[in-house]
Amino acid sequence: MSDQTTDERRRPSRERAEPRQRRAGGHDERRRVNALGASRRAAASLDTLLGRPVEGVVEVTRDGDGWIVAVEVLEIARVPNTNDVLGVYEVELNAYGSLQGYRRRSRYTRGSTDTD
Repeated sequence: MSDQTTDERRRPSRERAEPRQRRAGGHDERRRVNALGASRRAAASLDTLLGRPVEGVVEVTRDGDGWIVAVEVLEIARVPNTNDVLGVYEVELNAYGSLQGYRRRSRYTRGSTDTD
């Protein structure tokens, strides 16, 4: 047996490493999420809960130990699509990206202008 083969056997394999503890939904409870992770999890959670297409994330804010994420969702599809009705949902996540709650913040037509 060659030295190279022996060395390869001694190295720990990532595949053989003990799997991390995961909650239902595949979230690792021991790893905190950053803004990007929070936005992805918020969008995925709303897509699953509402069964409507997520258009995008429009805001991510740190809130104490967790995150508040505003997600734009297609509520009603119309023709032409400038008349689609969109909703902005505020999603609250804990530091690990688990959903804590959500609410619809506003509704508007896609073609409307923002007056803020």
